[in-house]
Amino acid sequence: MDEMKAQMVAIVKKHGVAMALELIEVAAIPALEAAAKKSATPIDDMLLAALKEPLKAELKKMIEGL
Repeated sequence: MDEMKAQMVAIVKKHGVAMALELIEVAAIPALEAAAKKSATPIDDMLLAALKEPLKAELKKMIEGL
């Protein structure tokens, strides 16, 4: 039974990590872009341009480290 539990946890973890990585691309970054677009200040557009790729890379590194 412990072996089956370990296998199930491994499957959930593998697919959960893959799902989280995909959600960065289709949800987190587009949400950030939409928020910057709605902002009235141009500084938000500059921050988005400067931080978008580093943020994406850090999120992926954190998730892959799970």
